[in-house]
Amino acid sequence: MFGIFKFGAGVMTGGVLAVAGMNYHLVRTTDGFTYVPKRNAGIEDTYLDIREWTLNDWTNHPDFVWSIYKNDQQELIPGLDGKLASLKNLVK
Repeated sequence: MFGIFKFGAGVMTGGVLAVAGMNYHLVRTTDGFTYVPKRNAGIEDTYLDIREWTLNDWTNHPDFVWSIYKNDQQELIPGLDGKLASLKNLVK
């Protein structure tokens, strides 16, 4: 009987983690970890390590950039200064 309980708890935990992974970006920054709600549910870009990203990396992930701007978390984009305007075009 106890084995069934552990199995059920494992299924529930796995389900919750799967739903969270499909709906949030887990982001590694220089300050630690944070999460950003995704634009569209899916498994792409579930974990993103942005500590050493270049402008090219940001432009290759337009849905992530959109999610950052729409959720008012622009502080996640460090040191882009004058290049920030080109990223704002991805959000439109």
